[in-house]
Amino acid sequence: MSIFVMHRLFDLVHCDLWTSPVLSVSGYKYYLVVVDDFSHYSWTFPLRFKSETFSTLSHFFAWVSTQFGLTIKAVQCDNGREFDNNASRSFFLTRGVQLRMSCPYTSARTARLSA
Repeated sequence: MSIFVMHRLFDLVHCDLWTSPVLSVSGYKYYLVVVDDFSHYSWTFPLRFKSETFSTLSHFFAWVSTQFGLTIKAVQCDNGREFDNNASRSFFLTRGVQLRMSCPYTSARTARLSA
């Protein structure tokens, strides 16, 4: 396992999709959790469907750019299809974002989200 030291906001964000065992009153079953590695600040986005993950994450990228004038350099996530698909890979590639996938069936790489 390689160790990277992040020196600025949004050098690396950790992403995970959490499934709630109970449907919310508003109809949300999934939650996209994004954690900045440097500041440890987190954002949680309620989703009704897993298919909303990519559009929500792309809106988060735009929000970071507009509000902070910064770009996300790398994304660490698990091997879920909501993160590892043609649309997201193309999105990251065209923006020069490094996509870092965790080893299957391990939580060590996404420990920031589990803590």
